[in-house]
Amino acid sequence: MTSSNQSDSVGSTLGSLGAMTACTLGAGIAGGVLYMAVQRMNRARAASRRLSELIAAATSAGEARIVITGATSGVGEELTRAFSQHSSVSLLLGCRNAERGQRVVEGITRRGGQARLAPLDCLDLGSVKRFAGEASAFLDGGADGLRLLLNNAGVMRAPEDASADGCDATWATNFLAPAVIAETVAANTRLRERALMLWVALRAGPLSERGTRLAATTPGMVDTQLGRHSVRPQLWPLTKPLRWLLLRSPAEGAVAACAAGLQPPEGGGPGGEGEAGWYMDGERTLEHLPTQRALSERPLAEAVCAWVGRVCGEK
Repeated sequence: MTSSNQSDSVGSTLGSLGAMTACTLGAGIAGGVLYMAVQRMNRARAASRRLSELIAAATSAGEARIVITGATSGVGEELTRAFSQHSSVSLLLGCRNAERGQRVVEGITRRGGQARLAPLDCLDLGSVKRFAGEASAFLDGGADGLRLLLNNAGVMRAPEDASADGCDATWATNFLAPAVIAETVAANTRLRERALMLWVALRAGPLSERGTRLAATTPGMVDTQLGRHSVRPQLWPLTKPLRWLLLRSPAEGAVAACAAGLQPPEGGGPGGEGEAGWYMDGERTLEHLPTQRALSERPLAEAVCAWVGRVCGEK
């Protein structure tokens, strides 16, 4: 065999090995992606079943009245779908987009459910206060049963031109609006996350004495529209496959968001500090805010609560 033939043979062998390696690697990646996809679908189905179980147990007696903000997409949409399947539940949905909100309400009523729409623009303090008053009246009515306020609406990296009565849009949506709504309801019936936790930490005790259980919950990283401002608008749809594969499903986020309101931590949680003021991820306790935040950051917590009180008192 000549030197040229030997070189051709070696090159052919190396080429075949390279092709086999590439095929094996490709098959391994495809198998891994398929496994992750199956796991994701199984988690979503399990979360949907668990959410239905929690709702059924919590709404089995009396008339349940639930208020949900941000009800037209993501976790809020999943919460709305799950609660609306139970005949004893009446829903009040806070939505910024009235057209989309009305379609959701009409779909629920066609299926025999009970729901109505209330406009809510978290960037407009007047709208927030009007919604808070309507939510308070709604929760105060009807026969005895579960009363639950789910402050779900949120935003991440809002556009710089978004304004909220002179207040940062992310702060207004993720902290001020839910705090004002919760304070109004209770009175009658990430940077921003820290402020919300401090507010919960200081207000949980006094509100629990009046029969209101207050908790902060995290749905985790969920495949929703929350991160749509994080990339260029034209690129956002292209992220859907990765978001679907790597992030929690809306059903998982829904369980995480509302489990604390449907059942208290078992035994009051670790340490037995009681049921008020928990920071939770679904049915898993992450932190007891009154003992871990209010004590270490009390001056700041008091300042946050005082500011919310002033905002609630403004006409």
